[in-house]
Amino acid sequence: PLPEPRLLVLHAVCVRVAHMSGAAQALDDFDRDVEDTLVLARDGASANLLYMKLSPLVSTVA
Repeated sequence: PLPEPRLLVLHAVCVRVAHMSGAAQALDDFDRDVEDTLVLARDGASANLLYMKLSPLVSTVA
């Protein structure tokens, strides 16, 4: 099935706003941190990175 046209427009607007606000760079930096992290911190400081790595796997199973 084809994607809903209204959702594509909404996505395009969100991407444009993220780019213009500088949020796109922050998200790219965070994605790079997630990809580069091979070991988790003992103090739990990297819990958010673990969550971001596991989230896509959970949503595809459910």
